[in-house]
Parts: sequence; C-alpha cells; structure tokens
Amino acid sequence: MKAKPFTITDVGVLLGVQRLPGGNEDSYNVVCPFCGDERGKCNFVVIKSGELVNVYHCFHCGAGAGKGFDPPVYAAECAPPYAVRRKRDGDL
Repeated sequence: MKAKPFTITDVGVLLGVQRLPGGNEDSYNVVCPFCGDERGKCNFVVIKSGELVNVYHCFHCGAGAGKGFDPPVYAAECAPPYAVRRKRDGDL
C-alpha cells in the first residue's frame, strides 16, 4: 500500500494554524502563522489542477513557499505562538 503524502494541511493541524471558513480541501484560507493576519490573506493550496503542490502565501506579510515546498521543513521553521508573540511585541 502506498503511503499518503504529508501535506501542508497536516502541518497546519500539527502546529495549530487556524483554518478560516470557506474554501475546500484543495485550497483554503488560514490565519497567517507569521504575521497573525485574520482576514484570510494567507492561503494554503494543497492540490492545484489535480497535482499535489503544497504551497502557501500571505498577501499581507509576503510569507510563502512555492512548488517544491517541504511540509516537514515548514513545521520545523514555523511556530505560530512565536509568530503571534512577535507581532504583539511589535517585531513585525
């Protein structure tokens, strides 16, 4: 049996990234784990045109990763409580 790929959705769940209403399983908006924007400016795209792409982009702060993005590396680099704390402290 072939293993299911680890996706940006899996990383978001593990890190507690808040998913916003709307979208579908292929593409949806989240609270940005880097700048904390809650308006839906950050989106996760798991599948595009039938292909697994695992990309994300925040149109508020510019954080993002394109095709070829490695979800486990994202998990190691992104800690939402730290990012939100930085925003609150005025570091962003």
